Amino acid sequence: MRNKPKSDYQAEILVVDDERENLHVLTHMLHRFGYRVRGVTDGAMAVSVARTNPPDLVMLDVSMPGMDGYETCKLLKADHRTRDIPVIFISALVDVEDKVKAFNVGGVDYVPKPFQIEEVLARLETHLSMRRLQMQLEGANRQLEETNRNLAQKFRDLSDAQKAEREQRQLAESLRDTIIDINSTLDSNQVLELILQHLTRIVPHDAAFIALPNGDGKIHIRRTLGYKERGQEELLLSLRVPIDFFPIWSKVYRSFEPLAIEDTRAETTWSNLPELSWVRSSACAPILAKGEFVGFLNLDSETPASFTTTQLDRLRTYADYAAAALEKARLFEKTQNLAITDELTGLLNRRQVLKLAEIEYERVRRYRRPLSAVIIDIDHFKRINDTFGHPIGDQALIALANCCRANLRTVDILGRYGGEEFLILLPETKHHRALEAAERIRKQVEALVLPAAKGPLKLTISAGVATLDLNSPESLEELIKTADDALYGAKAAGRNRVQGEIRLAPE
Repeated sequence: MRNKPKSDYQAEILVVDDERENLHVLTHMLHRFGYRVRGVTDGAMAVSVARTNPPDLVMLDVSMPGMDGYETCKLLKADHRTRDIPVIFISALVDVEDKVKAFNVGGVDYVPKPFQIEEVLARLETHLSMRRLQMQLEGANRQLEETNRNLAQKFRDLSDAQKAEREQRQLAESLRDTIIDINSTLDSNQVLELILQHLTRIVPHDAAFIALPNGDGKIHIRRTLGYKERGQEELLLSLRVPIDFFPIWSKVYRSFEPLAIEDTRAETTWSNLPELSWVRSSACAPILAKGEFVGFLNLDSETPASFTTTQLDRLRTYADYAAAALEKARLFEKTQNLAITDELTGLLNRRQVLKLAEIEYERVRRYRRPLSAVIIDIDHFKRINDTFGHPIGDQALIALANCCRANLRTVDILGRYGGEEFLILLPETKHHRALEAAERIRKQVEALVLPAAKGPLKLTISAGVATLDLNSPESLEELIKTADDALYGAKAAGRNRVQGEIRLAPE
């Protein structure tokens, strides 16, 4: 069991519960694990405290006299000072409708009472990590804005120098257009494309590419411009090569400075690719984010001595801007990914699986197509945690996730619904086919054996299956609740089985 949060920073948690005993227990446990905790007993006080001194996260009871948890959350989300604070509901209410309502008013998670402290801590850390990433992204935005101002200032300084007014005006316009264009997207692939598209206006060249580390010690050329017409784009994009594949890369990596080869024919070892024999001069700049190497910006020309010292300075400045834009896109994508996936299993999290389920539900209702829902639960999961320990419980959840992936189609929607429950939506699937899919998963899980210090662990699961009745005004919530009821029926009948709804949709 951990004694402190993952970060040295002590996150501040606001706990709201009208039951003073519950409030004392939760605040005491969170203090023990290194969090700074404030506790209040009603919603109005919680809103006031959060507005005066915003916490990092709010843990909120649902059932409270006067202003309940849902109304409290609405007020927090309506205020610009508190709307970005993650809210985790903790409640003894376990109906699907209560949980859905909590997410609809802005909650990021829902922990049922009685709770396990390890589960509470794991969820706290996930949402605090997301909050920290959000704040890092905001910091990256500020850094990018500062870079923009610095770049604009640099090129204003160039305009003041003794150079042709027309050249400087064109350069400033190019930079302005670049800043506007690259700021228009947070998609990393689009950022790469735009960096190369605008580079020609900053430093003239015939072809260029961006190469980034691949995570395995190799360099991967991610985007090219100007090589496709010469029939070399496919070759370059297929390369996964060491950093010394191009000698200029090694020199740039060691010096962290841009370099140019004035005449490639005077340096016979400049390239290992005979396909690039047309290149007569080349330039390369390091892409550095916060002093760390993140890639190369490479330019080639058919003309010897194409790249002057002044152009290398421009290339250095442009590479700095490219680094800031790429870092911003990376942080955004990391935040987006964390926001929609479950950290342990890699599946969609509850919010995202319900969002995709709603989209699919609207489609099948519109076109009157079959849709089935499956809810799966690991049998005796609490006993597994208590007997074998939470790390083995985590391995059980991962194993179930892998079994589900192996037995589902790419069009199926799979997510961790909460705790040891998984939700599956099967488009274009009638009831008997959904039962067969759930049974395949059940059999594969039953055949698993997880090694553990206290002896091998065999898993079983129970599953409830429901299919949308196209002849009734059924909602998605009702479909999921029907599957949930079938799950409890399977457990009541002895577990390790699949049970369908009693009222079947037309076959």
